[in-house]
Amino acid sequence: MIDTEKYKNEIKILADDFDKADKIVQEVKIIIGEESIPAISQLRYSGFHLTKWLETKNEECLLEARAHSKRAIFEAARFGIIFCFEEIKKFREIYGGEILPNVIADYSTKMRNSDKAYESILIEGDKDTRANACINSFYELKEIYRELVICQPELNELRQKQENKKFFQRIIFGLTIAGVVGTFAGIAASIWGKF
Repeated sequence: MIDTEKYKNEIKILADDFDKADKIVQEVKIIIGEESIPAISQLRYSGFHLTKWLETKNEECLLEARAHSKRAIFEAARFGIIFCFEEIKKFREIYGGEILPNVIADYSTKMRNSDKAYESILIEGDKDTRANACINSFYELKEIYRELVICQPELNELRQKQENKKFFQRIIFGLTIAGVVGTFAGIAASIWGKF
């Protein structure tokens, strides 16, 4: 029989980490449409070590279970960060720097935060530090991405207006050039015609 009182705090931490990892895996799945395989594998390893701990009472197994849960948090959040960052990058490329600032409040701050959040996957430190940094960054990027998705119809409308404006500007420019060339040709013909 395992003395659960002795391990109460460790079990609580493990359960919290496992729940946190599972929650992030599910949130990422909702946004992306697929699960983070590395995170799922880490949760599986955590469960494996937990069952080994229950079987053997070896504290090392409990520590391994906790370590894998932390890694699952990191992997799920990292997967979400990469996806959201890449999608935000696509929005930047499609809508450019002229349209987005007109629609998205605090656009430049959000884009700086987006870049900074992406860098969190490179952060050094222990598993807790890395996992927490990635969780916070994932939630920040997720909100920026959602705002862009919500604003997409307005962004498309503004982009279409911008393209229509450019099209008409090109037509006017072309007609102006044609008129100028025609005028010069007429003047030249009348000058050359007198000689």
